[in-house]
Amino acid sequence: MKQQRFRFKLLALLLFGMFALLAAYGGYSILTNGSRWFASSHNPRLRAQKQQVTAGKITDRDGMVLAQTDAEGNRVYAESESVRRAVVHVVGDADGHVRNGVESFQARYLYGFEASVFERIGDLISGAEHTGDTVQLTLSAPLCEAVAASFVRTCGAEAKGAAVVMDYRTGEVLAMVSLGSYDPMDTASSPTADRTRNRATAGLYAPGEAFGPVTAACMLAEGQALPDGSLAGAEASVTDRKLRETAETFGYNDNVLFRDLIVENAVYPTDGSAADHAAGRGGILATPVHLCMMAAGIANDGTIMEPRLLLRVTSAAGANRLGFSSAEYRRPLSPESAAALKARLAREPMQGGITGIACVSDGTAIFVGYLDTESLPYAVCVVVEGGSADQARTVAQETANRIRERFGAIR
Repeated sequence: MKQQRFRFKLLALLLFGMFALLAAYGGYSILTNGSRWFASSHNPRLRAQKQQVTAGKITDRDGMVLAQTDAEGNRVYAESESVRRAVVHVVGDADGHVRNGVESFQARYLYGFEASVFERIGDLISGAEHTGDTVQLTLSAPLCEAVAASFVRTCGAEAKGAAVVMDYRTGEVLAMVSLGSYDPMDTASSPTADRTRNRATAGLYAPGEAFGPVTAACMLAEGQALPDGSLAGAEASVTDRKLRETAETFGYNDNVLFRDLIVENAVYPTDGSAADHAAGRGGILATPVHLCMMAAGIANDGTIMEPRLLLRVTSAAGANRLGFSSAEYRRPLSPESAAALKARLAREPMQGGITGIACVSDGTAIFVGYLDTESLPYAVCVVVEGGSADQARTVAQETANRIRERFGAIR
């Protein structure tokens, strides 16, 4: 009898453990995938909610309105056309041309899914129309506008590419610009897929010499001295297996699930030569966001922070729904290795107080780097399709100048 009771207790304990694991997994899934589920065009709850709720505002970090619902129920965007075009790939539009823009990816807040029972009861009692939350982004709209203008000025009106600016200590994304662009207030002409694609998060490019810090990190981990020439030119010093292992510590081949935005996975192929891979080619691909994160990790003493786009979420009544929080993504470098890499990059100073690597790979110009002033902890990536290294460098330098002008006094 005692043995039977013991078995029942053991079975009950196992069942409890299974339910606990299921609950924990469910909570984790909601935390990491909740926005992805809400953003799905197949979500019937979202379609129904849009008929009943006035969508909340989207603002930049300083409160500039980037999207709101007017008195007629229409979704309208920033007053300035140049601002609208600069941030459209982050914000999105009313017709859903941009995949995973804030308009869709943060629908759980914008359409009031996070409202409490008491808030809903209050709306019913008062008869007020339910309004979604205000989503305040980490973006600086004027900085995005300035970066887009620099692209056009440097590379021409039909320039295509992307730029990302990230606070490497907190993960805040201050600028994310994708070109070509379009006006979200003029979508009647059905913007082409090429113009609606967010190159910053979905464009995959061969990094070329911009992959050099990964090769250098591998060499440092193996106790080898860094080369005097290009950081990507040491292919004979490492094996492909070691190089791939190091790349994966930087997030290559990771199925990334960031809280605030969807980023295509960076790729390090399982086949190919160490020589090609060490040079950032041979099937190695990464988005501008990922390349910016690599630079951020070097500047941040070896720690890469998760890119964050949400600064604050508040209810229609002004109550705080979500505050800013940082999250560590990876630690691919020791502080000592990061210091060695920073010292190596500092040998090639550029104008604008920015340190980094400019190169051309597979016809695409890339710059990755960071501001060399600790009071301005910002990493920068610029990608110009069909451009020159000088063009990418110029856009990065002008971006650094705008950062100093806009944020230097704050810090």
